[in-house]
Amino acid sequence: MGFWDKAWDITKKVAAEVTDQAQETNENYKKLKGASDKVLLEIVHTSSLSAKYDQKAKTVARSMLKARGYDDEKIRQNKA
Repeated sequence: MGFWDKAWDITKKVAAEVTDQAQETNENYKKLKGASDKVLLEIVHTSSLSAKYDQKAKTVARSMLKARGYDDEKIRQNKA
């Protein structure tokens, strides 16, 4: 297998991973779209050791809170 074949294989793997991550983020967004601020704050402040919410769900929840007018300080102060 030549250099370009290996480069192409790596490119395909990276593209597949990026697509998977984008789909997972989109699914998290759809699940949390109608959630209240209280629920989003709960997700953001859930312990990392908890299997209930993964880091991607927390990132989406934080992003939604920011879109609703929260800043980082407000998110930290408003633990659900």
